Amino acid sequence: MKKLIALSLLCLTLAACNGGDDGSSSGSSSTLPTGTLQITTTSLADGTNGMVYGENVYATGGTGVGYSWSLASGSLPMGLSLDHRDVPLSWGSFTTTGNIDQSLGGGKLGEVSGIVASAGQPGVFWVHDDSGAGPDFYAIDAAGNLLQEYNISAGAQDWEDIAIGPGPGGNDYLYLADVGDNSSTRTNCRIYRVMEPTVPATPGASINVAHDEFWFTYPGGSQNCETILCDWATGTPYLVEKVGTGTPRVHKFPMPLDTAWTSSNPVTLTSVTASGTFIVTLTGGDSSRDGRRIILRGYSSAREYAVPAGGSFDDLFNQAGSSVSVPGGQQYEAICYSADGTKLYTTTELAAQAGAPIQSTDAVPDNGYTTISGTAAATGTETFTIQVTDSAGNTATRQLSITVS
Repeated sequence: MKKLIALSLLCLTLAACNGGDDGSSSGSSSTLPTGTLQITTTSLADGTNGMVYGENVYATGGTGVGYSWSLASGSLPMGLSLDHRDVPLSWGSFTTTGNIDQSLGGGKLGEVSGIVASAGQPGVFWVHDDSGAGPDFYAIDAAGNLLQEYNISAGAQDWEDIAIGPGPGGNDYLYLADVGDNSSTRTNCRIYRVMEPTVPATPGASINVAHDEFWFTYPGGSQNCETILCDWATGTPYLVEKVGTGTPRVHKFPMPLDTAWTSSNPVTLTSVTASGTFIVTLTGGDSSRDGRRIILRGYSSAREYAVPAGGSFDDLFNQAGSSVSVPGGQQYEAICYSADGTKLYTTTELAAQAGAPIQSTDAVPDNGYTTISGTAAATGTETFTIQVTDSAGNTATRQLSITVS
C-alpha cells in the first residue's frame, strides 16, 4: 500500500503540473513508435475508499505524434478522473540537410523569412523572401533545391512569414503575411491566401497563381508582427508580435475571412490573451497539423507550447511552454513542423554568409500515457472503456475495471 500511495502522489504531482479535466477527455504528446495503435495496459490496481489513487494507462504505435484520450463508455469510480497529459515534445539536436538554392539570382531566396511544410506533398516546403522582394514564393525540398517558383499579382511590402491551413472547399491553403513593420507606422496590413499549388515534376518559369487578400488593422494601433500561425481546427490565422522586451501581443482574424476587407475597409483583428512565457524578438513559428502544438522562434532561441486540458488554440498563448535548442548566429527567422509533426525544420537569411542552411531535428521517441487519479469516494466496482486516438485519427480501446473497497 505504501508503494501504491507513493506512486499515486507522484502521478498527482505530474497531473497538477500538466493540468486536469472533468474526466471526459485527456491527451498526451509523444512521438509514436511504429506499429499498430494499441492500449498496452491490461489491468489496473484496486483502490481503497478515502485513499489517494493513481495509475497510468499506456499506449503504443499509431501514426504521427501525440495521443488524445477519452472515456468511451462507462464511468470511473467516484472521486477519480482521467487526467490530461498534453505536453511539449522533447527534441534532438539539429543537423544540416542542405542549403537554400541561390541559382535564381537577383537576391531571390537570399532572405528567406518563412517556411512551412506542404500538407499533402511529402518532402515539399514553401518559403518566401523578406522585405524588398517581389510577390514571389517558392517550393523547395529539405536539401534546399528549388522545385518551382510562383508569384501572385499583388504587392509585397514586407512579407514576414507563411502558414498553411484549411480554407474554402476543404482545400489546403497557404497564408502569406505582408505584415512587417519595424517602425510600427503602417496604418493597415494584409495577408494573402493561395490554394496550395501542385508542384510540377521539374521546375519551369515562375507560375502566377490566384489569390485572395484580406486587409486589417490591429486593436490599439500599429504593431510589428513577424509570425503567422493557423488553427487547423477552424482555419483561423493568428499573428504574434515581435517585441524586444515584455510579452508579445497576439491577434486573430474574425472568421470567415472576407475579401470585402480592403485597404479602405480593413477589419480590426481580435486580441487574444497572452500571459505565457515567451522569448523576445519572435521572428517565425508554426502550428502542428493536429492543432495541439505551436513552435515560436527568435534569432537564437525557441519555445514550444501545447494545448492544455480541455483548452482551445487561444489557450496556447497562456502556457509556459518548453525551451527548444535551435541553431542561431546568422539571421534565423523561419521554423516549421514536418507534416506529421515528428520533425522541426529551420532556416535563415544569407546575412552576408556563404550559404543559408536548412536544418532539422527529430522528436525524441516516447510512449504516451494518461493517468487515472484522485481520492476514491465510494466503494464498488466500475467497468469502463478508455479510447486512445492518434494524430491520424486511428483509434484503439481497452476495457478496464477498478474495484474500490
